[in-house]
Amino acid sequence: EIVQPGYQRVYLRDHKTWTEFTATDRVVFYKFTYTTDMEAQVLTALNGHVINSTMSNVLLKKVNDKEFEGSLSSINRYWGGPKDVKIFFNIRFDKVPKALKGWAGNRRSEDLNSIRGDSAGVAALFDVKAGDEIKMKIGLSYTSMANAKNNLEVECNTWDFDKVRNESRAVWNEWLGRMQVSGGTTEQKVKFYTDLWHVLLGRHMNNDVSGDYPDNTAGKRDGNFTDNIFKIKTLPKDANGKLKYNMYNSDAFWLTQWNLNVLWGLAWPEVQDEMSASMLQYAENGYKIPRGPAGGGYSYIMTSCPTTNLIVGTYMKGLLTKYDINTAFDAVKRNALPGGMLGDSADIDFYTAKGYWPGNAGITVEAVFQDLELVFIGEKRLDMYFL
Repeated sequence: EIVQPGYQRVYLRDHKTWTEFTATDRVVFYKFTYTTDMEAQVLTALNGHVINSTMSNVLLKKVNDKEFEGSLSSINRYWGGPKDVKIFFNIRFDKVPKALKGWAGNRRSEDLNSIRGDSAGVAALFDVKAGDEIKMKIGLSYTSMANAKNNLEVECNTWDFDKVRNESRAVWNEWLGRMQVSGGTTEQKVKFYTDLWHVLLGRHMNNDVSGDYPDNTAGKRDGNFTDNIFKIKTLPKDANGKLKYNMYNSDAFWLTQWNLNVLWGLAWPEVQDEMSASMLQYAENGYKIPRGPAGGGYSYIMTSCPTTNLIVGTYMKGLLTKYDINTAFDAVKRNALPGGMLGDSADIDFYTAKGYWPGNAGITVEAVFQDLELVFIGEKRLDMYFL
C-alpha cells in the first residue's frame, strides 16, 4: 500500500485488483486496474456507519448508462451537531457498465432507475480482461445534486488520472514546502512532514464552487445536537466574481492558540485568515461563533469560546483581510455573553459577578484568557481611531 498526500494505492488481494484514488477539493477520482479476467463489480454501498455517523434516507437516480446521482442523510453523529446533514453526489464511469443494478434494504433492481431507502447502493458490473482499467469519479456537495454535478465538471473535467494526481501532488508540495528542514534522518523528515500534513487536515470545505453552502445553524438545540433547519446560502464574491472565502467544517479549536494557530500564522496565513472569516460567517448566520462546526451547524463540543483565540490572533497578526473587523469584534464579544457559545446564562452571570467559573478552574482560565483577548482587540481598534 502507498499513502501520500492526495493519493493512495492499495492491492485488493481477494479481488485481484489494484485500487488507486486521488482528489480535488470536491471530487474523488478512482482508478481500478484488474490483474485477471473477471466480471468486476464496483459497489457504491450507502449504508451503515461512516466514521462517527450513520447513512440513511438514501436516494439514487440513474442519469444515463455511465452516470447516476443521489443524496443521503448523515445522522446520529457521536459528537453532536445538526441531526440531519444532507450530502449530495454525482457519480460517473469512463466506460459503460454491462449492468447498473440497485438495492434498498431487501429490494433489488436489475436496472437502476430510481430507488430510495435507508440501506441502499449501486452495483456497476463490467466484463474485464487482465490489465483493463475502470475509472470512476464522485462529485460531492452539501447543497444539491446539481451542485455536485457542477463541482465535478468544473474541478475534474478529465479522465486523465495521472494529470489529476500530479496536480494534487503539486498543491501539497507547495503547501508542505513552505517549511524546509535540514539534517536529521529520512525517518525524522517523514515524521515531520506527516505531522505538517495533519496540521492542514481536519478542516473540510463545505461550499460548492458556485459559492453555495449549507446553513444548518437554525433549529432547536437538543443537548449537543440541533433539530436543524436546512438552508442554502451563497458566499460573497469580489468585484471579479471570485469567492472572498470558503466555508468549513472543523474539529474544535480548543487550545489551538498553543499550536495550530501559531503554525498557520507562520506558514499558511491565508488559511488562518480564511478560517476566521468562515467562523464569523457562522456567527452571521446563527448568532454564535462555533467551537467546532459540523455539517454547516454547531456541535457544542468542548467548552468556552475557543474560536475567539483564532480570530483575535488573526487580527493581532495583521492577517484578518477577508472580514470586517468591527463586525468581527461584535461577534466575538456577544459570543462571550448570555446567548453566545461561552456557556449557560446562569454560569456566565456567576462568572461575571464572581470572576471565576462555578466549579471549574479550567473554564475559568479559558474565559479569562478570552476576555483578555477582547481587551486587546478593543484597544487596538481604539488605537486605529485615534491615530
